[in-house]
Order: sequence, then C-alpha cells, then structure tokens
Amino acid sequence: MSKKHWLETALLIVGIVLSCLMFKTLMIHTDNTQLMDKVMQIKTTGEWIHHGNAATKMGALPGSFLTAVTAVPMMIWFSPYAACVVILLCHLLAYFFLRHVGYKLDTNFNPLLLVIFFWLNPWRVEQSELYNPGYLFLFSAVHLWSLYLLHVNPKSFWGSFWLAVGMGFCFQVHFSVLILGISFLYLFFTKKIKVNYLGLAAGVFVIGLSLIPWLLQTLAHKETVLQPASDTFLGKNLVLVYPVIKAVIYFFRMGSVYFGRHIFSEITFDWVTIAWLKTVIYYVFHGLKWVLALVTLLLSFRFFYSQYRNYKINSAKKEFNERPFIDHYVFSLFLGVVGAASLSPVEFNHWHFILCLPAILLFITLKPQGYFFHIWDKKKNTIIAATAVVFIIWNIFASLGSRSHSYLNDYHRDFMKHYNVTSGH
Repeated sequence: MSKKHWLETALLIVGIVLSCLMFKTLMIHTDNTQLMDKVMQIKTTGEWIHHGNAATKMGALPGSFLTAVTAVPMMIWFSPYAACVVILLCHLLAYFFLRHVGYKLDTNFNPLLLVIFFWLNPWRVEQSELYNPGYLFLFSAVHLWSLYLLHVNPKSFWGSFWLAVGMGFCFQVHFSVLILGISFLYLFFTKKIKVNYLGLAAGVFVIGLSLIPWLLQTLAHKETVLQPASDTFLGKNLVLVYPVIKAVIYFFRMGSVYFGRHIFSEITFDWVTIAWLKTVIYYVFHGLKWVLALVTLLLSFRFFYSQYRNYKINSAKKEFNERPFIDHYVFSLFLGVVGAASLSPVEFNHWHFILCLPAILLFITLKPQGYFFHIWDKKKNTIIAATAVVFIIWNIFASLGSRSHSYLNDYHRDFMKHYNVTSGH
C-alpha cells in the first residue's frame, strides 16, 4: 500500500472517531425521539409504526424504512449507538461510492483529497446524529453512481434498478428527494443518460412492496399521514422569492466552511476550565472562523460561477456532450435545488441540502485547481495539511460544546434516563 493510501486509511479512521465523538456527546432532542419512540413502542407493545418522522408542515413520511433501520439494530443491541452504527455505515458506503466514481471520472484521482474535503468535513461529521437526514449521504452517492452508470453504460438494468430503489427509499427518509428527481429528469431529457425501463420497473416494484405495510396501517387507522398544513401550498417559496435565493446561497455554502450556525456561531468552550484560556480560545476561534468562512465562500462562489459560465458557453458546441459527466451532474443538482426550493411549501435549511453535499465536495476534489486557482500548484501540500488540521479541530470543538453537543453528555446514558429504562434491559 502506498504512503498516500496509508494516509487515506488513517484519516478515514480519524473521521470515524470524530463521528463516534459526535454520537457520544449528542443531546437528545425531538428529531431523535421521533425515531426512538418507534423503537420503544415495538419493545413495549410489539406494534411497528410504518411511517417515518414528521415532515415540516407536510404530515409524516411514508414507509417503514426509518423504523426498520432504527429498530432492527437496537433489537440486537439495546442502545441508540446500535442505530448510530447504521448511520455511520451509510456515511462510509457513501464515501466508497464517491471514491469509486472519482476513479472512473479521473484515473489520476487523489482519494486523499476526498477523505479530507468530504470525510473530515464538519458538514459531514456533524450529521452523525440519529435523525432522518443522517441517512441521506448514502442515497445521494447511490444516485450519482447509478446515473454515472447509465451515462457510460446506457440502459443498464442495474443502474436503472438502483436508481429507482435509491430514490424510493430516499423518499421514505426525506422529501428533499425532489432535488434528486429533478436532477434525474434533466439528465434524462437532455439525453445524458438512458434508462432500462425493465430495471426501473423492477426497482419501483420493490419500493411498492416496501410501502404495503404503510398503506395497510394507514387504511386500518383511517389516517391521512401525508397532510399538508393549511397555510402551505406548492410553489409558495417561488412566490416569496427569498427562500429560493436562500437555497441557491446554501448550494455555494456547501463548498465553504460557512457551516450551519449550530456548529458555527453556537460553538462554546465550557469544557475549558481556565478562564483566561477559555477567553483566548473563544476569541481566536470565532475571529478566525469568519476569515475562513469569507475566504472559502468567495472561493466557492468564484469556482461554481466559473464552472457554470463555462458549462453554459459550451452547451451549444459539438463537444458539449463529451464533457465529464460530473459537470452535467452538478449542474443538474443546481437545477434540482432551484426547482425543489421553488416548489416547496417550506423554507429550506442546511439539512435540505445534504443530498447535494457529496457531489459538491467530489466536484471540488476533482478540480482543486479550479477552486484554489493558481495557489494550488504552489501550496498544494500546505492547503491539504491545513484543511485536515482545521477540520479535525473544528469537529472536536463542535462535539465538545455547541447547540446540540456537550462534553457532559452521554447519549446512551441519557437515552436510558429519558425512557426510564433500567440497565438490565
């Protein structure tokens, strides 16, 4: 194994440890208990709940997927950490799907950049949490992989099958799947991909089977699970305009260190017991973070705008269809964000864009010269090392003290206390 791959493996392990630290220090809140309640109901009554978490102003998610991936591992080991292992596994599988596609797109692909820019990225690590968006990384990566397969191997049965299965189960996890749906439609109608209708039908059939328990339970209880609130309607964000602009800005933020406020402006240092040291760390960190956020946000805007401009300029040229597939895919995701944000009846927040994050960071990994421009060739090793150090320190700070995390928390202990469960269970 080369030195580069040894280092990749070491950083992959570091990312796993950081994810476990996030799991351990997490504070139990409503998004977690929506899943835990389903587990406890099965444990106490034996009844399975065949719908997922509540979606903002849209009722509850259909299907048994979230109940199964939470309850089954906790039946084997009665601890929330068992369900957290599944989330971490989803993240790991997403990483290896991205790595696989990266090598297919560029034979000189450097996985060391992916393990730093994606795997250690606080955007990814902070999603190590027992709630539905935590599972989305896998569906995002499968979507990219299956569409790439349909691009290079038109009408692939398995590419079409896994596309349908991935999007179908993603629908049972989060309604932001609409982003992936619009992305697929763009690539399909512009003939960047061709589907195998038999594979697509097989995938839809599997998803249909998985929804039967939900349908039967819904009919038996005479519930209307998918129930939009009275003050919402499709296209509401398009009318309001601002939510669509906010969504577009978030797309660019995913390529920067301007993270969500819960791991940005709300990081505290209560774990530092020496008053003067706490003050120094606080002001140094919160001062530097804004510098890094501004610089990387400008780099992200410049990078994606230049890529978009080049994409549009070349769209009329004969060589356009010969562009790397990732160019078409990222543009389709951007259209997906604009379309989904316009149609959505609720304002988007950072978790609505998790489906975009893997592809965005893979895109940067494949084109570091475009992101860092001439500085990359001169300071490549410095940038790589500095990014890894900054991300590791940032993740540690966020896990020890932020809105949803504290060094005083113990997720397993707090779970047992919350549900009044004795250690003997």
